[in-house]
Amino acid sequence: MINRLKRTLALGSGRTAKAKRNVVYILIGRSLTVLLSFGIVRVTYNLLDEELYGIWLILLSILAWINLFDLGMGNGLRNKLAESLARGNQETGKIFVSTAYVIIGIFVALTGLIFIKVSPWISWEVIFNSNAVHENQLSLLCGCLIVLYLLNFLFFLIKSVALAYQDAAVPAFMTLITNILIFIALSLWAKSGDGSLNAVGFLYGLITVAVAFLFNIVLFATRYRETSPSWRTVDGRYCSELFNLGIKFFVIKIAVLVILTTDNLIITQVLGPEHVVPYQVVFKLFSVFTIAHGILLTPFWSAFTEANVNKDYPWIKAALRKLLLLMIPMVLGVGILVIGAEKIIFLWLGNGLNVDYLLVVLMGLYVIVLMWSNIFACFLNGIGNINLQMCSAILAGLINIPLSIYLAQNIALGTSGVILGSIVSISLGAVLAPVQTYFCLKRE
Repeated sequence: MINRLKRTLALGSGRTAKAKRNVVYILIGRSLTVLLSFGIVRVTYNLLDEELYGIWLILLSILAWINLFDLGMGNGLRNKLAESLARGNQETGKIFVSTAYVIIGIFVALTGLIFIKVSPWISWEVIFNSNAVHENQLSLLCGCLIVLYLLNFLFFLIKSVALAYQDAAVPAFMTLITNILIFIALSLWAKSGDGSLNAVGFLYGLITVAVAFLFNIVLFATRYRETSPSWRTVDGRYCSELFNLGIKFFVIKIAVLVILTTDNLIITQVLGPEHVVPYQVVFKLFSVFTIAHGILLTPFWSAFTEANVNKDYPWIKAALRKLLLLMIPMVLGVGILVIGAEKIIFLWLGNGLNVDYLLVVLMGLYVIVLMWSNIFACFLNGIGNINLQMCSAILAGLINIPLSIYLAQNIALGTSGVILGSIVSISLGAVLAPVQTYFCLKRE
């Protein structure tokens, strides 16, 4: 498969050669990560009972919200730093990095203080619709995890720096190391026989933050030394450039997050937390394709930025054609997985889990639509032309929750209705993004 990717991406430029290397490295790192993630699911599923595991999945969804709530600063930094590097202006890049770290640092400190003040009035039992865990324990767990993940706003900026350098393999191996340590820690804890949700949460949160912190220290001391953050290079005049682009990415991110991560909460409130597990198992199974496609696209975002700065439009058009061709085997793979999903789930988790086959079919369709949209979104994100994408994402986010609830509850489609609502929501972007890409490139 690696050789096939190399041949398909052979577009004959140094930029493409870098993208090919990144694809290979990411493929290795993310493949191992996927295997480990399935192992983590199995260990956690065995460690907790079904209701506790459902609560854990919902908590992960909440953490996904928090982890991405960075005001778009990560993506804004990625584009601005990539543009600076494409022009050979490392000093400007250093200013962008330093300013972004200070802005996010202040934001994390203020948000953390606000959360500490309001947390005593948050009723976690109501949010999770469960009495399986004592409210004091649930409050302690949620509070600690949220504070830890706020720190990741700051530490995860290293991923944006790496992507701007077109070192897309760095975030992949950062995730791999995190998953290795989480899997080892949970496996060792499982031997104690203590099926504690708090223990699972604390191990997960501490390891994630510790790995991100160490990557910052090591990479800025070595590989990215020329743009490492410094108090002396913080410049408030560059805040507006980061914010103007970053806030648009932030709006898109929130809208997409509404579509991707509210499903668990909708299922919990409408159907009950026990229905989250089969939904997430199917979602996890098909995530193999979204992860693989994400691996393919990751190096191209900043490569599109560089090509756009250098006005290398033939390369952009050729890259988009090759990415579209690579969707063909992906779609075939999704079809095969739809056919064999029930048997795979049985081999994976045993016969104790009932899965609606309509949910499997719709999840496959959802993945195909998402992959199609992401190709064009990757290009538009790279060149910073995201106004139309922002508007369509807002509309999609607004209709997703009421539509999913209506289909799940009023039409009685259950979990299948929830994913159908997501499909309808993302379809607008799936139409508009390629049209916008066509007109962007037609003018050049």
